[in-house]
Amino acid sequence: MVCALDRLPQRLLVIGVKARQFLIGSGLSESMSLLLPRVESLVYREFEIDFDKYMKSKEKLNSSIEEEGVHHA
Repeated sequence: MVCALDRLPQRLLVIGVKARQFLIGSGLSESMSLLLPRVESLVYREFEIDFDKYMKSKEKLNSSIEEEGVHHA
């Protein structure tokens, strides 16, 4: 079963690209466009911290399931 969080990085990237295209297409001023990379990096950095926690807990869960399987085998 594929968890929704497994697909989140790709979805986040698509949302970021579409948001950038919309802002630039709607006449974003030059000074505002210079802020985009900074905003994107803050969003991605905050997300990566949460994603790391998710991956660590997922690995821990998988390893505990494998250990259970070994004990029952």
